[in-house]
Amino acid sequence: MKKKLLQMLNLRLLIIAFAFLMTLLTLFNSFYSAWRVQKQVLIENELSENQAYAERIASTIDLYLAVFMERLEYSASVIGQHFDDESIISGEMMRMQRRDFGFDSVTLVDEKGKIIGVLPESLNLKGKMLTTPGGVEALKEMQPTVSSAYNSLSGNLVVYISHPVRNAQGKYLGFIGGAIYLQRSNVLSALISNHFRNDDSYIYVVDKNDQLLYHPDPARRGEKEEGNAAVKAVEQGLSGAMEVTNSRGVEMLAGYASINTSGWGVVAQKPKDKTLTALDGLMWQMIRGVVPLGIVGLFILWWLGNEIVRPLRQLADHAISMDSDESAEKVRNVRSWYIEASRLRRALLQGMELIREKMKWLNDQASTDPLTGLVNRRAAEKLLAEYEHQQRQFAVISLDIDRFKAVNDTFGHDIGDVTLKALAQLLKRSCRKNDTACRMGGEEFMMFFPETSVEAAADIAERLRKEVAAAKIETVGHITISLGVTVWPSGVDSVSQALKRADELMYQAKQAGRNQVVAG
Repeated sequence: MKKKLLQMLNLRLLIIAFAFLMTLLTLFNSFYSAWRVQKQVLIENELSENQAYAERIASTIDLYLAVFMERLEYSASVIGQHFDDESIISGEMMRMQRRDFGFDSVTLVDEKGKIIGVLPESLNLKGKMLTTPGGVEALKEMQPTVSSAYNSLSGNLVVYISHPVRNAQGKYLGFIGGAIYLQRSNVLSALISNHFRNDDSYIYVVDKNDQLLYHPDPARRGEKEEGNAAVKAVEQGLSGAMEVTNSRGVEMLAGYASINTSGWGVVAQKPKDKTLTALDGLMWQMIRGVVPLGIVGLFILWWLGNEIVRPLRQLADHAISMDSDESAEKVRNVRSWYIEASRLRRALLQGMELIREKMKWLNDQASTDPLTGLVNRRAAEKLLAEYEHQQRQFAVISLDIDRFKAVNDTFGHDIGDVTLKALAQLLKRSCRKNDTACRMGGEEFMMFFPETSVEAAADIAERLRKEVAAAKIETVGHITISLGVTVWPSGVDSVSQALKRADELMYQAKQAGRNQVVAG
């Protein structure tokens, strides 16, 4: 039997068997490399999206809590000046509840913990002592507080936001606070529903004691989410993303962000298997496209074995180093004369292109101010380092919006953001091809003009000052700016000293009456 089997073997069969084996191995390696890379990309993309989602929700909740606290502060100041006038107190509490749809109830408590005012009155709490954790904490701290979740005197699961009441002499009289009922529709569910994502991901909010303040399943609100690494991270004030296993034993891709005002945290997560569903379909599609043609290829492998193996081997080799600069060109130059190799090459090129686009997008995000679209401080520092290394002469304009705090205080931070965007557009229009406009932070901006004299830069600054003063901004009307102009190198050793000099000149412009240009 053995002798007969040996007689059946010949070089043709050996070549076919060897080529078939190598083809299978090469295809397996290619599929595995593509699967591993695509899996990692899907996971990283999902983690990044969930982190951005959580940060957006956390920022919104943080803003709303700040607004609630400002309203409480105003009401506390009014009540503190008229603490003995029940009509004014009653009117202020009614006005506050009518305006502030975020609070389900409003209470006024004296310095001994006695409830002296409550809305709605149907709670029947007036005259009782407030012994709940939120009330005890507010009395103890005597400062603005945002509580963890607890059961109120009326039996509702709530969080409590309070502000101390003081008279004109600063004496502590008690506090005014508002409760948010967690087990019914509330401001948290409203805020999160406004950012709904139509996929299998979901959001939950926890307090500093691991209790769920918001969960898509209302029955879980008030439960503790223990042993969750993402929850532990937000308790420490961190933001980020990670793979976690939730309290139900399900693997999740979670992004998380902390809420600084309250010590709460937001977690956005999606089941890992749901994220990878698309990957399984893609891999099966690739396999279904290759296997039938591979079977046909068995009949011609005796003379095409080497040619078939070569492109697959080359593509597999290049797939291992997809992050190198030469890989795409090498993949493009592979002689893929049959459809499987061509498809595999195209898939690899598309994967490389997606990775390059992702990296470019990440670099753009890292170098661009998200509000104005201008270059941010980090990118500006990199540009200036290049100028300094090349000893390239440039002019710098440091500018600042005059009385910008008054804009924010009068119209709110959202209108302040509109003002910053409008100014950014004027700065962009003032830039030539090689000029750069940068937002350094807040209402402070800088502009850089290579190979430009201080006189020319001062002319540009003056034109810009006039354009800004003449421009009408929605809601705000007109604003002015103060500008400082200098050049480098010119009397200072380093670029940082030149920037400091531009700032000093800008502040001289402010001290001279604002809406001016000072060059030096």
